[in-house]
Amino acid sequence: MGLSVNGENNRLTIVVEGRERELTEEVPGLDIAVEGNDNRVRIEYPQTFENSRLKITGNGNCFEAAASYRRTDGVFFCLGDGCRISIGRNCFFNRDIAVLAKEKKAVSVVFGDDVIVGTGTIIRCGDGHTVVDAGSRDPLNPPADIAIGSHVWIGARCMILKGAVIGRNSIVGAMSLVNKKFAQPNQILAGVPAAVIRCGVDWDMADYASYTEI
Repeated sequence: MGLSVNGENNRLTIVVEGRERELTEEVPGLDIAVEGNDNRVRIEYPQTFENSRLKITGNGNCFEAAASYRRTDGVFFCLGDGCRISIGRNCFFNRDIAVLAKEKKAVSVVFGDDVIVGTGTIIRCGDGHTVVDAGSRDPLNPPADIAIGSHVWIGARCMILKGAVIGRNSIVGAMSLVNKKFAQPNQILAGVPAAVIRCGVDWDMADYASYTEI
């Protein structure tokens, strides 16, 4: 892990016991590389990062992570040119996950509090390549924001794509593809592309055996 910052007017801070200070040392478990100007990183402790990377290129990006007693393991966070990733309190990221906010200035990925993201999930605001009209050559697939509400459970190997909105207290079934707005709370989404398969649900962090013993 390491810390590399190249550019001007970049501000990297950590918050420990409510006090904010400049980040001058490595963050355990998180490799940070910044190339550009006027970027902001703000990480609130406690945090447990493992095998994770934060890559920022270009100018005016913002990465912020609220305090969490849960683990962020094996995540690649990537921002480019004026974009934002915001992570709420007590979120849990479980290995081999990519969160990408780039390709268009000012797009964002925002997580509420108490979100869990399953192994192998990809969350990205753009497609990586441009689809164009064959005649006019106008672009047809602009990047767009992603908003994930509080207390959302995203299963393993999901794709959360540009324009996705997931309402609070919702569940995304494993290997689903979410590419549109599901703003209502307490839903189960599943499928490729995802659809609502049940409403009026909630979920608990405990596994089934532990929960049924309560």
